[in-house]
Amino acid sequence: MDPDPGRDDADGIDQYEQLRQDAARGGRARGLAVLTAKGMAAFLAMARAMAPRPRRLAGPAQPMVLAAPLERDIVRIWASMVLAHAP
Repeated sequence: MDPDPGRDDADGIDQYEQLRQDAARGGRARGLAVLTAKGMAAFLAMARAMAPRPRRLAGPAQPMVLAAPLERDIVRIWASMVLAHAP
């Protein structure tokens, strides 16, 4: 389910207003053909279909388990890098 169902309509209204402004200036109006040929409902459906959707994350990442010798080597490398920049 969409977390904000009213957002789809807002996206369509925003696109309609952009279309109206572009057409009023005599510019290229994206979606004008759909609006004039099929009407407002089709235009809003098109705007809804083209609206970017927020990406859903898969969930919390699992911690990476390293072998003990490798973990010690990584700690040694980090420590030497930090100490190299210590005053």
